[in-house]
Amino acid sequence: MSTHTDTLPLIADSDPSALADRSPAWLATLRRSAIARYRHLGLPGPRTEAWKFTGLNALKGLRPVPASGTVTAALPSALTGLERSEIRIVNGRLVEAPSLPPKGVEIVGLDDPASVPDWVSNTLGTVASVESHPFAALNTAQFVGGVAIRIARGAMPEAPILLSIVGSGGDGATAIAHPRVLVVVEEGASADLVTVHQGTGAYMANPVTEIVVAVRRPARPRRPAGRGCRGPPHRHDGGADCRQGGL
Repeated sequence: MSTHTDTLPLIADSDPSALADRSPAWLATLRRSAIARYRHLGLPGPRTEAWKFTGLNALKGLRPVPASGTVTAALPSALTGLERSEIRIVNGRLVEAPSLPPKGVEIVGLDDPASVPDWVSNTLGTVASVESHPFAALNTAQFVGGVAIRIARGAMPEAPILLSIVGSGGDGATAIAHPRVLVVVEEGASADLVTVHQGTGAYMANPVTEIVVAVRRPARPRRPAGRGCRGPPHRHDGGADCRQGGL
């Protein structure tokens, strides 16, 4: 792998370790490992297979500011009439979630990681590899919010869960946000997840989505939540990864 390690591009905080110092122990460990790995990897170079056709030179000298504030964005017309449970993340923070989620669905914000339930702290960071993906390492080190969604055992919400991720630019500077999404689908559960990315102004989004899907044991491995993991994983900057395993 070819990388550039002389700088830490796309870090908006003057102290890359500051968030780790303010995090609970379970997350502080993840953050410190991620920032160390990002310091080693840097941005992917042209000889990195997954990025060899995508030039990132323009990002090296970019000094973004943390994305902040609120912004509204109308959904694409194809989705406005969709019956849905909508979750909105703006500039990396959860701003809207159903007051009454569908039966069997639990929604937890990540703005206060010290208060999240065990299923979040035990699962977040187990899928998105900071070892091989610089943007996943950057997100893990720098995310300040996001959402965790649990589809409980046997639950099958009828309406899709719509995840709207919105970004907005700063005054005269490029703003950057690192939305983090964790989806845990327990045994026998199923759900449709629709993700929409929108934004205004000069901004960058480095989202990471982890999807953990349980499998029945001892039967042959299958995808009880196949709808949630169907097709190739979505890639933005950070991307999405899906793992099957026992929960």
